[in-house]
Amino acid sequence: MNWNDLDSGDGYVREAALRDLSGPAPNGFAMALALRRLNDWVPQVRSAARETLPALAEASDPEQVVDALCGAPWPIEP
Repeated sequence: MNWNDLDSGDGYVREAALRDLSGPAPNGFAMALALRRLNDWVPQVRSAARETLPALAEASDPEQVVDALCGAPWPIEP
């Protein structure tokens, strides 16, 4: 799994990608893809995003995280 799998049309692939990712986001776009999964239509993907994003954001460049947050589709549904 890699960061590009976050944009897959298959919810199982998106969920697996989120659970498999570790370390910093390679760029702000990748972080934005991960943040977008908080609004995914598949509940398991949203759950995986809530569990994984804090560690990904902490490991990533703060400027990339802020850029991704500023471009995120708000509000994010619980």
